[in-house]
Amino acid sequence: MNPLLRKGLRKQIDDSDLSALLGLDRAKENGDELWATWQRERQGTEGSLSLWKAIGKVYGPSFCFVIPHRMAGDLLTFVSPLLLQQLLQLIENGEMAERGGMIDAVLLTLCILFCKLTESILIQNYFHQCFRVGWRVRTATATMVYRKIFRLSTRGLHLFKTGQLVDLVSIDAVRLCVAAGYLHYAWSAPMMAIIAIILLYNLLGSSVFAGLFIMIVLLPINTYVIKKMQLLNNKLMEAKDRRTESMDEVLHAIRVIKLFAWEDSFMDKVQKLREKEMLLLRTEGVWAVASSFVWIGSPLLVSLASFAAFTWSGNELKPHIAFTALSLFNVLRMPLFAIPQAINFFIACKTAIGRIHPFLCADEVDPCYFEEELGASDEEEKHPTVVSIKGGEFSWCKSKRTLHEIDFEVKQGEFVMICGSVGSGKTSLLAAILGGMLKKEGTVRLKGSVGYSPQEAWIMNATLRDNVLFGKELKLDVYDSVLKACSLDKDIEMLPGGDATEIGEKGINLSGGQKARIALARACYSQADLYLLDDPLSAVDVHVGNHIMSQCIGGLLAGKTRILVTHQVQYAGFADRVVFLEKGRIIAAGRPEEVRAAHSSWFQVKRKSGEDVDAADAKGDAGEGATAVDSEAGDEKETPPSKGAETKNSQTIQAEKREEGALKRKIWKAYANAMGLKMLIFLTSSYLISQALQSASDFWLSIWSSAVIASEPPASRRSHGLWLLLGSEHSLLEVTGEGRMAADSAYYLMVYSLLSLIAIVGIGARALVVNFAVIRAANRLHSRMLRCIVHSPVRFFDTTPMGRILNRFGADQYAADKEMRESLGQLLQTMMKVLQVIVVVMLVTPTFAVIFLLVVLVYYRIQRVYRQSSRELKRLESVSKSPLLANLRESMGGIDTIRAFKMQATFEETSDRCNDAYTRAYANSNTANRWLGVRLEFLGNMSVFFAALLAVLQSAQDRTSAGLIGLSITYALEVTHALNWFIRGFSQLETNLVSVERIDEYSVLETEPIDEEGTPQPAWPSSGAVEFDNVEMRYRPELELSLRGVTFAIGGGEKLGVVGRTGAGKSSLAVAIFRICELSSGRILIDGVDTSTMSLRELRSKLAIIPQDPVLFSGSIRYNVDPFQEYSDGEVWEALRKVHLDEYVRHSEGSEGLELQVASGGSSLSVGQRQLLCLARALMRRSKVMVMDEATANVDLKTDEEIQEIIRENLQGSTVITVAHRLNTVMKSDKILVMSAGKVGEIGDPGELIANEDSLFSRLCKDTKLNK
Repeated sequence: MNPLLRKGLRKQIDDSDLSALLGLDRAKENGDELWATWQRERQGTEGSLSLWKAIGKVYGPSFCFVIPHRMAGDLLTFVSPLLLQQLLQLIENGEMAERGGMIDAVLLTLCILFCKLTESILIQNYFHQCFRVGWRVRTATATMVYRKIFRLSTRGLHLFKTGQLVDLVSIDAVRLCVAAGYLHYAWSAPMMAIIAIILLYNLLGSSVFAGLFIMIVLLPINTYVIKKMQLLNNKLMEAKDRRTESMDEVLHAIRVIKLFAWEDSFMDKVQKLREKEMLLLRTEGVWAVASSFVWIGSPLLVSLASFAAFTWSGNELKPHIAFTALSLFNVLRMPLFAIPQAINFFIACKTAIGRIHPFLCADEVDPCYFEEELGASDEEEKHPTVVSIKGGEFSWCKSKRTLHEIDFEVKQGEFVMICGSVGSGKTSLLAAILGGMLKKEGTVRLKGSVGYSPQEAWIMNATLRDNVLFGKELKLDVYDSVLKACSLDKDIEMLPGGDATEIGEKGINLSGGQKARIALARACYSQADLYLLDDPLSAVDVHVGNHIMSQCIGGLLAGKTRILVTHQVQYAGFADRVVFLEKGRIIAAGRPEEVRAAHSSWFQVKRKSGEDVDAADAKGDAGEGATAVDSEAGDEKETPPSKGAETKNSQTIQAEKREEGALKRKIWKAYANAMGLKMLIFLTSSYLISQALQSASDFWLSIWSSAVIASEPPASRRSHGLWLLLGSEHSLLEVTGEGRMAADSAYYLMVYSLLSLIAIVGIGARALVVNFAVIRAANRLHSRMLRCIVHSPVRFFDTTPMGRILNRFGADQYAADKEMRESLGQLLQTMMKVLQVIVVVMLVTPTFAVIFLLVVLVYYRIQRVYRQSSRELKRLESVSKSPLLANLRESMGGIDTIRAFKMQATFEETSDRCNDAYTRAYANSNTANRWLGVRLEFLGNMSVFFAALLAVLQSAQDRTSAGLIGLSITYALEVTHALNWFIRGFSQLETNLVSVERIDEYSVLETEPIDEEGTPQPAWPSSGAVEFDNVEMRYRPELELSLRGVTFAIGGGEKLGVVGRTGAGKSSLAVAIFRICELSSGRILIDGVDTSTMSLRELRSKLAIIPQDPVLFSGSIRYNVDPFQEYSDGEVWEALRKVHLDEYVRHSEGSEGLELQVASGGSSLSVGQRQLLCLARALMRRSKVMVMDEATANVDLKTDEEIQEIIRENLQGSTVITVAHRLNTVMKSDKILVMSAGKVGEIGDPGELIANEDSLFSRLCKDTKLNK
């Protein structure tokens, strides 16, 4: 560690400076071994015991290897008190005046030094080996959790949300690691307690049983406390899970929350969950105080009871008895303190494994889902079957049937199109083919590899090229042809870094159409045997759709086996067969013309519009499309800069910030302010007074024992300077009839008892104070961070991975909630203990001041070297955890895609690398702790030696000073552990303050001006007139303009249809209206009011929008339509009826009406149903201005037309701005706005624009046959 720590003094440590992991510490090796062992154990063991057994079998030998080190170190702990006894007896007997006595005393001090040094080496090695086992267990369990997600069935995925899994990896697995160093106390502490009691029995006789009785009485009390703490700990983690899940949902839906001005409402929801968590934290803290009171106060009670019994038995409490006993009681304090620690850690481990085990045992994909291939006939060999489902019945959960009576077969090279209304089971059929559903009946066969493009495009936080290649080797000719076929070549030319441009998390900086085309390109590049394409055309405009059908699905993939789910039935002519679904059944299948004839009513909308497209038409459209509208293939959200800026801004996600050097004063100040100045003073005072009371009882013991020696006939009487502090000696002594003074034992015992009892009360009081002080600070920190995050502008979420934010609300907040309590309490306790030792030793032996000065100088040097690097190592540890959690969260979002491409192994390797990076930082940090421990304990041991030696030399001629020497050496014996734990406590506090630093970083972010002045009248907007006046807007300061001088106006109540190529800037209009991004120039007026002068909350709350990506929340249907109970049940049912969802809600199996539960993210509904539910939510608002951003892209054409009619009927007096790729969606609008390259191409009446053959809209309609 020396080279690393020296380097830390010169510069900021980074990943490349860390020591490499050994093979045994790596994630893959540990994960594979533990997983295999657990699979064997779970066969014959029920419950979480199987995981305990598996961990024991894999790591038990390494864990038990350190037992001899621990045992030897513990036994050596008892040698020092016995040597102290011999030393005090030499002083009491007056043998120090003789040369031999002095030599014996010096030898005894040397023996104490040797024992303490050996003990330190053994214990430090013990901790190092234990924590190494700990980080291996953490690595293995985190790896198992990650690998399990790829095995989960859909039912299993619904049971465990992303927030829970984040907590399993970031908190529960870490608990197993931290506990490893303390679980040996389960046998070590009782062993030490037994040895201490035996030695005390030899010293005090049967009097020790009085103290033992106290311990026995306290055992059932502590057992009850432990049970309560275990129960509370389980409840606390459940509460933390709920809060993390809620926060994950808020982050996922942050755009919708901002668009609807729901920030405060959702913040209140999270805060209510936080309040429940805080209540449990406070209650758990009170029981922790009870545990501290029982165990930390028990040594004082035990010593008090033992000394009282010893004195009442007629024995004299001489220094060699008093301070040997006190030293043994101090030794006994460690196991009594360690027992609750071990119990707490065991509870933490049990809780962690109790939470991890159910996840590992969760329902998995049926390994027998697919039938084995049978021998093929001659006909099969010529035209092999790629997909076959016979008599299939499938569901998403065990009780609810989704697909039934499914007989479906696809031959090699066949192109099958799947159609049907919203919620008919189209996506479910693809999931059944992939093995993602629960198969209740029937057989499924799947032959060959699969290329899959999901309905909701899953985009990795990587470059565009990496998203397309998806782990495969780059073949440039194939890659280029795929990009052209998917109409991505022009997008790439205009992106800042070309195809090396980093795409933000979930494709945050791309339009819906671009995300869909990248997912399609990924499937095409895989060169698979079967292509499953789930509605990739819904997010693109007609030109791009024609291009994709002719050049990609019907061109590049011609001759391949293809299954396309779509509502775009105008492309049915491309397909060999069309399959029509209704209510989970295949009701028609055959050639396109046959299905069309059998279900003409469903195809009626298309025939009326004249939008049928055959292969020849599509090829022609693909060629003409570039001239029909200005070819602008940039970003829907941000028009990219010119190609000349190829290397500029190619990175969207910013690297996580890591502070340098010492913790800034503002962090200490921020935490102190969160705690409160009065609370901070009260906290420090409580520890100071408590430690002073303990010192007073010990000091009184030295007076008592010295008085016993003074009552014996002395050879010569010398008064010690310290006695002057105590007043007249004669008040404490009485003259016996035999002419000598004897100590008044009753008086001394009474004072000692009073001081001890007050000290015990002080211990409980200080624990209570630190508990409430830390909880108060943690709650304030959380509230500040939550408010700042929720009110941050959208660009912050564009450049910051959600995993990074969740890490703050998860692991960092956990450190502020619980770990700060332990580290702050430990620091204050050890700091006061060190101060106590220094004061007492220097009062007894003033010459020790010289040694103390030297120790302080060396100590300062050591802690400076350590703390500088320790902070950076902890920061590296925190920073390296974020990619691990981000990768977990990203994988959960793309689990279907990863499975379909059989890329589990690749993603597991990525997770292993992230896991190893985190383990590497943690291992180096822990090894640095051991480096510090060895050096500090050496310093402490040298301090013990010199304190003892100087005390002996200084007081060699005064046998009555044995009490003070005993007190001095007894305290000095504790200085080693006190110094060690002080710097460790200080470092741990700094470590936890790094978490506070990270929380504080997200508590001072730039926020939106939510409550600015300029709120209009309550009746605003009255008509809904909207005017854009030379509007220019960019998404982030470093990006080019997305809107360029946009000027147009629409009257109140008018319906405006917005069309244009993908990336033309259509959705950017909605962004500008809702001030998601502030304008660079120009202004937007609504009913004559400049929106930039209004309060954001007022503006957004008075408008309504249905966003491009439908976002739902876990909860009931009612909660999703009306999250804050603003409307009656009747109004909610009416909204559902208008969007054609009322029948689905009423008749769903197990439905409870409006209380029908929606899974997280709306995963229990189809994408079309989600869009309809979002539409119902917007209709409830009855706003004068409504924006529909591709709101019906994922519904069938018949439903689309019905919805448009509903909007016209219900929003007659409202202004409606409809952004759409389907031209028939906007044909009945009052005006049409054609966007092109971020500018207004043209605006006018749709009939007039169609009549003008030179207009852009007319050419669009011509290309799609709408002007026939």
